[in-house]
Amino acid sequence: MKDMNTGSMCPGSGANNHNYSILVVDDNPLVRYGIRQLLECEPDMTISAEIDCCNSAWALLSRQKITVLLLDLELHDGLAYRLIADIVNNQLKTKIMAYSANMSEWQVANTLDCGAHGLISKNVDPLVLREAIRAMIRCGSYYDSVVASLLVKKFESKEKQNKCPHQQLTKREVSVLNGIAEGKRNQDIAHDLYISERTVKYHLSSLFQKLQVHNRTEALKYAYDHDLLYK
Repeated sequence: MKDMNTGSMCPGSGANNHNYSILVVDDNPLVRYGIRQLLECEPDMTISAEIDCCNSAWALLSRQKITVLLLDLELHDGLAYRLIADIVNNQLKTKIMAYSANMSEWQVANTLDCGAHGLISKNVDPLVLREAIRAMIRCGSYYDSVVASLLVKKFESKEKQNKCPHQQLTKREVSVLNGIAEGKRNQDIAHDLYISERTVKYHLSSLFQKLQVHNRTEALKYAYDHDLLYK
């Protein structure tokens, strides 16, 4: 699995003399046990506490210096995002590594907006977690390949939404639009473009959707207003 912000991408990789205190917040005792078994043998990591709810986690974070918070986003108390925001707003130095079994674009965006430093899928290879924690501390952030993929999709979607509707039209759709402007029927447009009449109907449906119009008249008005027609 190829991840973003892995140890090889940042200076200072490898073992060091630091000892990172880690707080695990997860309401599944089996998951907490697994994380402890994985990390407690690491020379630079110490599991300071295991907690099953955010209120107790905040109480501990407020009085004790914790290097890393490992936080399940799907806790039953529903306060994971609030805990992240509280840590950030109170300027605690704790680095936040959140994780989830059901990653979505909304979850990724909301977690990062709240200020988490790292985000990984709960389905990641367990061995990745150790290096993810170190990479987050060294580099300031860490996102695994699942999260990175969702981020790319989100940015692409946002970029598409920011475009003017007609910038999304294909050349063929513009040609069909110009055929409409010339008063041609679907079968005439199909003949001129060497495509089937069914394909013309598909292009019409697509351009109506992209231009957010409902019929040919509205499409032509949009085309005239935005100078989309051939001279």
